[in-house]
Amino acid sequence: MNTKLFQASVKKKASRSINQANINATILSNETVYFPESLALQHSLVAQFNDLRKETQRLESIYKQKLAALEELKKSLLHEAFSGRL
Repeated sequence: MNTKLFQASVKKKASRSINQANINATILSNETVYFPESLALQHSLVAQFNDLRKETQRLESIYKQKLAALEELKKSLLHEAFSGRL
């Protein structure tokens, strides 16, 4: 649905009001959604998406760890500052 062809087709059929386009279920139900016909290609894409999901989860975990470490550093610095040791 994010292809240029699909987007252009749907946008042509959208009803317009003040600075807003409306795309309803009827418009979407009449559109053709293309997908890879080869089952091997579909499996390959699923594997790629799964790899991306795993990498995203790994990066999210690192991000959360870094965020927690920053919060601890902030607390430590504030404690040192208010204790007069900075």
